Amino acid sequence: WQRGYDEIITPNIYNLDLWHKSGHALHYKDAMFCFDVEGQEFALKPMNCPGHCLMFASAIRSYRDLPIRYADFGVLHRNELSGALTGLTRVRR
Repeated sequence: WQRGYDEIITPNIYNLDLWHKSGHALHYKDAMFCFDVEGQEFALKPMNCPGHCLMFASAIRSYRDLPIRYADFGVLHRNELSGALTGLTRVRR
């Protein structure tokens, strides 16, 4: 890929435990689409960072590996108030 980016595809749904671990649930849970699956809480992906952190942590890294550049063109889902949505990645379809 151009300029050293690796195009990646991440899931659209994650267990809410990931969002609690990253600290995002504390600040953004009200704006997330959450639902129960077999007694566990899941949410549609509102941002890419926790998934990318999982990918980074999946292998032993050295400072020589940096920068690691990911290009993720997945859809983000946020349940925000009307008028709060701006930019190309944050519009309702």
